Amino acid sequence: MKVENIKIIPFSPAKVYYNINKQGRKEVEK
Repeated sequence: MKVENIKIIPFSPAKVYYNINKQGRKEVEK
């Protein structure tokens, strides 16, 4: 249960950070 909790915690912010990084990288490359 502890391992699942840790995996779920970084799952939400990880997806948000990836989305921001993808958009930021696209703007930087442009």
